[in-house]
Amino acid sequence: MLIFSLMFILFALSGKAQSAYDLSLAMIAKVKEIKTIKFTFITRERIGTKWTEQKSVVKMQQNPLNIYYKQEYPKVGLELLYVDGKNDNNAMINTNGFPWVNVNLNPYSSTMTEDQHHTIYDMGLQSLSVILEHLWKKYGDKGPSMVKLDDDITWDGHLCYQITMENPSFRFVDYTVLKGETLFSIARKFRVNEFMIKERNDLKDFYSVKEGQVIKIPEDYAKKMTLYLDKKRMLPLVMKVYDDRGLYEDYLYYGIEMNPPIKPEEFTSSFEGYGF
Repeated sequence: MLIFSLMFILFALSGKAQSAYDLSLAMIAKVKEIKTIKFTFITRERIGTKWTEQKSVVKMQQNPLNIYYKQEYPKVGLELLYVDGKNDNNAMINTNGFPWVNVNLNPYSSTMTEDQHHTIYDMGLQSLSVILEHLWKKYGDKGPSMVKLDDDITWDGHLCYQITMENPSFRFVDYTVLKGETLFSIARKFRVNEFMIKERNDLKDFYSVKEGQVIKIPEDYAKKMTLYLDKKRMLPLVMKVYDDRGLYEDYLYYGIEMNPPIKPEEFTSSFEGYGF
């Protein structure tokens, strides 16, 4: 992280134009500085031939991972509370509707992952930095040629760099499932998306693979990614992800507060203003 930060500072002082690759390294370093964060975000994800859209307000602590989430639409007032090591590592859900009681669910359960590209463990900005770090390590000297700077763009009142990553190596390859593996563990091993694997193989759930089964998995996370990177804070505000069929997912962040003070009681179900 120190190397990335020094690189960013040296380029700024020298007045040299930064490459898209250098900016991506600076962004990775900045995201690693996040201890707590608050934001509003809109997720748009392709599920089959349809699109789902959600708008939510989130507050998070990174280590240990604590999350409070309240949905504004489509399920108005739905709340989620996840506290690492508590509640048997289940998420507490206030559905703000039938059955009119709090429900405790495993984040990997079918209910929690239905028509979702990601689990709550991928919420926030860290998953993007992990994906990019993996790509740059994997492709080494080829990394800088995979990203380019487009025209600056203003998003939510912030002047942003517009960075596009294109991966000519993106494709689906055969993978033989090992003993005890699930789509979650396979996706984590290769830093790809578990829902993309599930959908491409027409699997009923994330656990319906068995040892020796041959499935198709993506070589990398995306064929193309476009990022809007806040010039002042070096944080990504927009992430557009493409696969071989076009736009796959779209994440829009508003009102990001980096490292705001968050009281421990804000990650309890009895905190004032919560509906649990």
